Amino acid sequence: MTDKKTIDFYTNLIATSVDQPYLRERLAEPALDKHKIMVLHELTRDRDNHVDLVHATMLVQIALDTHDNITHDFDESNQKEQQLTVLAGDYYSGIYYHLLSKQSNLAFIRLLADAISEMTQRKLTTYYREHEDVVSFLTEYQSIETKLMDKVASFVDQSACMSYLTDWILLKRMEYEIQQLKDGLPTFLQRLMLRQIRTVKSLEQLKQQLLQAHTNLWKLVEQKVHDNEYPVVPKLGTDNFSFENFDQKQMGVW
Repeated sequence: MTDKKTIDFYTNLIATSVDQPYLRERLAEPALDKHKIMVLHELTRDRDNHVDLVHATMLVQIALDTHDNITHDFDESNQKEQQLTVLAGDYYSGIYYHLLSKQSNLAFIRLLADAISEMTQRKLTTYYREHEDVVSFLTEYQSIETKLMDKVASFVDQSACMSYLTDWILLKRMEYEIQQLKDGLPTFLQRLMLRQIRTVKSLEQLKQQLLQAHTNLWKLVEQKVHDNEYPVVPKLGTDNFSFENFDQKQMGVW
């Protein structure tokens, strides 16, 4: 399958499995990180049950992302919506457990449970303390963003790829956040960084620090590719979001 067909296949599979009429009518559709789908597919594609491994892992990712999107300012105007969001995250988690338990895949259930536990601990130390700048924040945040893939890579004996892939995933997340800032669209991560990074006092400052951090990380990853230290899957330039409005020279990407 091509990259697009692979992403479309998993997107449809996941969308079908999480569809719940009551939640669909009251909450936004859960977001899917297509870059993570591609990484998980490449890591597991040689396994007979690779579809189920990708499917289950992305369900866990959706559940965790859904819980992250709950704000801390509960009031009468949004309390019901946030309660539903909590239930939705739990519902998505339940689907992954049901999927794997039907196959008696206890080893993978334990692996994902360990990942969830480790991510929760890391969030407590990253989300609730002050950071000096975007780089210091991202240094800690990267392990949260890529923990599930790191665990899956270990499970399928593909850990040699992860030094490259974890940087690639962080690059893509940074590009997404920069584009959302350009479009004036708020995200959970924007709110978190504005609150927890000491030198970021405005969205413009956040955007500029993200642009610089992205440029530096891109150069580091490009050097890894040049030195042939790591397998390059997916390719460095692979892009599954739409970034037509990027200032490409400033980004130093294309």
